[in-house]
Amino acid sequence: ESLNRTIVKPRSACGSGMSAVLAAERANSALPVGPVEVGRVVVETYGYAVRKLASRPHHWAPENRAEADHSLPYLVAVTLMHGRIAPELFDDHIRTDPRLRDMIARVEVVECADFTAAYERSRPAHRSRVTVTDLHGRQLAVGEIGGAHGEIALESLDEVREKFTTYARARFRDDAECAQVLSQLEALNTAGDIGDLVSASVVTHDGNIN
Repeated sequence: ESLNRTIVKPRSACGSGMSAVLAAERANSALPVGPVEVGRVVVETYGYAVRKLASRPHHWAPENRAEADHSLPYLVAVTLMHGRIAPELFDDHIRTDPRLRDMIARVEVVECADFTAAYERSRPAHRSRVTVTDLHGRQLAVGEIGGAHGEIALESLDEVREKFTTYARARFRDDAECAQVLSQLEALNTAGDIGDLVSASVVTHDGNIN
């Protein structure tokens, strides 16, 4: 068998939760300027995502990074608080932040029959809606994502480069070294020897290049 298609996720989160993460970003952008008191966050998504990412107690109390990036309540809550998912938002000091835990407790995840039907078609559509209300039940913001794979995947080379640079910058000494590795990766299919790439990509535990 051959591998005909892959996708590159736009954020560091489980693919089944990606549409909810992107919907939460839109909801975050629509929130009123200044402090807001969130009373409830309703996440509507397709059934598979609910079962996989929001059906067990640990989804509301993840104890490590692996559980957090496979928790729909965590992913949506941290996105609403910080605007956009980033690798450092799974670190222990963020994950155990009492303010974040309080936000997670306000998240309700429900299956939307229309979104499930769209996902179960021959070409799945990943749809989610995130609605934020205040303590009095008034709507503060709503964000929605819908469509096929293109809306939960990076399609253009520039988008892939941006993601690589964003995530790799934290590990390399400077942008120049990051750009060097990216250039070598893009030429991988024509490389006669990948030794230079392997050497350039080795990072010590303290984040420095060997």
